[in-house]
Amino acid sequence: MFPNLQPEQFDLSQFSDEQIMDFIKSNPELKQKYDQFLFQQKKANTQTNHLKTKPLTDAEYLKLKDIQEYLDQEGGMMIEPTPHFVLKAFDQNGEKVFFNVTAHSVVDAPEEKQLIDYNNEVGIRVPMSVGSIKEDHDVKGDTCKVIDLVINPTVATNLISDDNLKTFFCQLVQTYVDQKYKLKLQDKFISLKMKYKGKSIQFQRVKGKKPPKVQVIDEKPNQSPVQNNDDEDETEQIRKRQREEFEKQSMSTQPPAFVTQEPEWELYLIYPNNEQEYDGDLDYNAIKQYRFQILTPLLITGKAIKLKVDEEQFQMVAGKFYKISLRFPSKINKSSVKALFLTEKRTLWISADVKKEHEEEGNQQKEEQYVNEIQNGQQQSSSNYDLQSNLIFDIV
Repeated sequence: MFPNLQPEQFDLSQFSDEQIMDFIKSNPELKQKYDQFLFQQKKANTQTNHLKTKPLTDAEYLKLKDIQEYLDQEGGMMIEPTPHFVLKAFDQNGEKVFFNVTAHSVVDAPEEKQLIDYNNEVGIRVPMSVGSIKEDHDVKGDTCKVIDLVINPTVATNLISDDNLKTFFCQLVQTYVDQKYKLKLQDKFISLKMKYKGKSIQFQRVKGKKPPKVQVIDEKPNQSPVQNNDDEDETEQIRKRQREEFEKQSMSTQPPAFVTQEPEWELYLIYPNNEQEYDGDLDYNAIKQYRFQILTPLLITGKAIKLKVDEEQFQMVAGKFYKISLRFPSKINKSSVKALFLTEKRTLWISADVKKEHEEEGNQQKEEQYVNEIQNGQQQSSSNYDLQSNLIFDIV
């Protein structure tokens, strides 16, 4: 079929594809080499496609040498983020929205940037990947929404131990979710102790980039570039500068005034056979008691604590150190209120029995009689509302 020509004179364009394939099939040696070539090419394509669709864990990503193998045509890559904790919020209609806070090193750490819209003032940009909305069910079987968030691992670790940072993060989540899905959330967020809401971790497609080796802080005028130490990440650099600025502003001839703090607290639901931390869900028919645990590390005794309690809420004041007002999830029996101060843990426990509906009807007449007695001056108005300090026992 092919003329006896030298290689430099041989031109396949003279022949059709069918003629070339007929010649290959007619030559056993050439046919074998052709089949081997097809097999190797198919194997290479399969391996390449597998790499581009294989989700990378954080550890696998940090060990990458050639990221191009994992990038698709648009420059994206699949990742498997690491779960850290769950936030629960509510939309404007009262429906629950759970946020799985996960982390992966492909997401950049926060950075300081000049904001053109704000006269070039320096602001902090916090990169975050917001996943798709998934439908799920809560413990009661009610429908809820679940959204996965992917942030930098350093930020995720700091969020667990820094409540102020977590408050700022929740505000960012509100903004990002509103921008992407037009989903408006209420201000209240609850941090749950579970790591992930859902049966399996959802893979995310993000923009691919090379793993970080050396992080560099932006240059300032008349200064040379400064590189981060291995043990100090970019978030810590930002915090250090914030602390230095705060210390400069705090320097004054007058001593700083003491500010009364609002203590941290936890609420536990006591059922007949178990207890659990309150996360927004409770069974009113089965619950027996509420117990608030208020952390007061500045106190060594409960003698200075004063409580004012009614059926729906209470107020706690501890001198100039602490002050807080909290509501019970439902009405309680005032006469059942007990307060204990654990000196070793420096924690105040306030417990109260839940008032049931039938008890409210039965006690209505007693309540009216009690109010009349107060008005007649037979009792002091605060007798059933105030717990004096001598009723708060210290438990060593």
